[in-house]
Formats: sequence, C-alpha cells, structure tokens
Amino acid sequence: MTVHLLRIAPGISTVAELAARLDMYAVDDPTLGRMMATSTRNTPKRQQELLDGGSVYWIMKGHIMARAPLLDIRVEEDDEGRRICRLCVAAVPIAVVPTKRRGFQGWRYLPDADVPSDLDKVTTSASEDIPAELASELKDLGLI
Repeated sequence: MTVHLLRIAPGISTVAELAARLDMYAVDDPTLGRMMATSTRNTPKRQQELLDGGSVYWIMKGHIMARAPLLDIRVEEDDEGRRICRLCVAAVPIAVVPTKRRGFQGWRYLPDADVPSDLDKVTTSASEDIPAELASELKDLGLI
C-alpha cells in the first residue's frame, strides 16, 4: 500500500518558486537521474510503502500545492558523524489541487486516500491564475 510524505516548503509561495528551488539544488544521479535531496533527522519507518509510488507533498502558505515523486531514501552521516536521512525526489514538481493544511515541524505521513488530485487532471489551463486560497475554497464548495 502506497503512502506519501507531507513536508513544509519554507519561504516558498508558488509552485513556480518550488520548481526553481528544486532545479537550483538538483543533481544528476547516476542511478536516479535528475533529482534533489532534502534532509531530515528522522528516517521514515515505512520506507517500502513510500518507495512504492509515493511522493513528497509540499505545503506552501498553508496549502498542499505540489508534489514531487519520491525516488529513494538514503541514510548517511553528516560532517559531524550524525545520522541523517536524505529524501531523494524528482527535480520537477507536479501541481496539485490546493488543499488546506496546517504547518508542523519535520514531516508527516499522508495516506494515499487523502492525497489531493493532480491539478492538470481536474482543472483547465486557466487554473494557474487562481490564487491558492480561492482554489481551496472552490474545492471545498465542490466547484473544482
């Protein structure tokens, strides 16, 4: 059963800004291709479920607004000998239907049943012009 991760994108307000940030820190990995690694102290215990098609869903301005497919989870040591977990994600984010979500510290699991739909599957090309708050309200009303 697939499970996903929720993660805050601090200082980022739009999917375009997230795409630029992912691209800025992306590297060409010999086995994974173009990817970006984000670090965390805690290693997820449900690694198999995450790597079975899971994604990292990014929260921006109080809304889940994008996802990046999870490619690998690597446990390494930093320069000071502490264990860290690197979440390797695809360097290109996918916009999702904005969904309200409160902030938190670190990451949280997101069950497959609770993930928002990809934006291109449910809206028109004009959807990029809709602010996240308005899109979230329209979703709550069942209009998108």
